[in-house]
Amino acid sequence: MRLPWVLIPCLAFAPAACTSGAPATPAAAGKPPGAMPAPVRLVKAARRNAPVVIDAVGAIEAASTVSINARVGGEVLRVHFREGAMVRKGDLLFTLDARPYEAALQDAKARLARDEILSRNAQDELKRTGTLLEQKLIPQDVHDRMKASAAAQEAALAAARAAVTRAELDLGWTLIRAPVDGRTGDILVHAGNVVKANDTQPMVVIRQVRPLMARFAVPEAHLAAIRETSRGGELAVEAVPGGSRAPPSRGVLTFIDSAVNASTGTIALKASFANEDDALWPGQYVNVRLTLAEEKDALLLPVQAVQQGQQGSYVYLVRPDNTVEMRPVRTARYSGDEVVIASGVAEGDTVVLDGHLRLYPGAPVKAVEREAPVSETPAAVATAAQGTAP
Repeated sequence: MRLPWVLIPCLAFAPAACTSGAPATPAAAGKPPGAMPAPVRLVKAARRNAPVVIDAVGAIEAASTVSINARVGGEVLRVHFREGAMVRKGDLLFTLDARPYEAALQDAKARLARDEILSRNAQDELKRTGTLLEQKLIPQDVHDRMKASAAAQEAALAAARAAVTRAELDLGWTLIRAPVDGRTGDILVHAGNVVKANDTQPMVVIRQVRPLMARFAVPEAHLAAIRETSRGGELAVEAVPGGSRAPPSRGVLTFIDSAVNASTGTIALKASFANEDDALWPGQYVNVRLTLAEEKDALLLPVQAVQQGQQGSYVYLVRPDNTVEMRPVRTARYSGDEVVIASGVAEGDTVVLDGHLRLYPGAPVKAVEREAPVSETPAAVATAAQGTAP
């Protein structure tokens, strides 16, 4: 039996509509038919204390830098340390030839002995002339001359004592010692070199690395909060060298500059670190985190869970049927690697941490433990999209 011509288009182009009696509809909420669940990692929004922090980039400075120079000239006889070694205050660094200064000390001591004898003799003469003056056996001017001579000999004796002291100092300076604890740099003179007193070229440079200082700058808008918070006690500071996965070094804020840099609109700060583990090094650039306060019971999500779109920030909220919903959120501030959520999600809500590349409203998801699923690569996503296209 031949079918009526009006039914032919229905059977050829829309069999599903013909059999159901209803018009054809697309897949629900943008969900392609037979779409595979996207592998994602999940995280729950949680409430806990969140520190109020300021992040900056800083540079490590030695607490003090000392250039070692010879106080007296002479030949270097011995170097007592290795380049780059840690030295303690008072450690012997260099020994200079002391023989010229030993001879100068002996000469000064001999002059002192001579002046002591002359001074005693002048004092004895002064006593004798005093007795004769009382008996009116000599005129007054003779006694006065003896008194002046005794005073001159006393002054010469004081000068001789000073000369001995100076010679002893010169002799002591032939042993060059570390004035501070620190780490040595390049040795610039070696045994056999002749050095000059107070030369412009240092023999070695010592940098004090325990403690160390981190210099950094923050926008002047934070100055009022920093000053107000610092009145209540020390502000905690953390420093991590760029690219390092080591635990942060912890220190305290010790310096706020006396003026704002008008050209950059920033205020310079310094923090002190004990650096007992030598994790920080002078001249090194570090990521600095200054903690101002702690917000109680803040709603937190990891930074990577919050995405940015044309309408602002949003997250993918996982629904009970393991599909996702694009949920707009309002963020308050960043707290390190987390963000404080002001509105949009509630405590305990499950959101997508990573794996956003394949997601769309209504997409099915599957929780995995992998950090970076292979299927998230752009090539894989394009292949998956072709395979699920109707």
